[in-house]
Amino acid sequence: MLAKYSSRVRNSQGWQRKQILKLILLLGLLLAFVFAAVNVLPDLILPVPPQTWRLTKSDAIIVLGTPANKLGQPTPVMRERVDEAVKLWKDGDAKYIIFSGTAAHNKFVEAEVMAELARSRGVSASAIVLEPQAQNTYQNAFNSVEIMKQRGWKSAIVVSSIAHLRRANYIFSHYPIKYCMDGCPNPPEQSAWFVFRFDQREKLHLLSAIFSGQSSSFGLTPQQAAQMKQLPAVQSQTSGAAP
Repeated sequence: MLAKYSSRVRNSQGWQRKQILKLILLLGLLLAFVFAAVNVLPDLILPVPPQTWRLTKSDAIIVLGTPANKLGQPTPVMRERVDEAVKLWKDGDAKYIIFSGTAAHNKFVEAEVMAELARSRGVSASAIVLEPQAQNTYQNAFNSVEIMKQRGWKSAIVVSSIAHLRRANYIFSHYPIKYCMDGCPNPPEQSAWFVFRFDQREKLHLLSAIFSGQSSSFGLTPQQAAQMKQLPAVQSQTSGAAP
């Protein structure tokens, strides 16, 4: 009797282990599918014109904001964005730089911190334009395009971190301007885990925006959204994968 009972227990335990292994395998396959979808779909379905991935000389450079540190100093991510814009300016790719971003995450205005760093890198004050109101990427785009309209500028190079470029491109594609995207390198001191998390988060935000049919006025203030509706319609674009 004891032997039969022990055999049943072993069989039961073996069945349970098999079920657990099947569940682990199923979860692994599900995670692999989600990971593949998040990393492949954005490049396949991103509804932006392919030419926006090719750098072209423009009237202005738009640098999208990112928070300064708690002391008001540029973070490594901010430094790389500013340095990329400074390089473009010095190479003659545009005459002006718009730094966009308010104190969205701490008390320091992102545009002001970036502009100060650019001046220390040799950019003349006359070439710098501040946009210190934007709370997010949607407002970065809206406010920067408004500045371009006021100054008669027709084209721009949009600078941001590589992981941020796809979503920023999607947002700018709603505006009737000529633009191209330029990604700055990841900071060498930034951990691979930080870079990976940032990349995956941005791709998830982008997929959410595309599949939800997110309005071009999403993320704007009510007043900005009303103004957005008055802009000329943007013709449908051919999808273009990021390089």
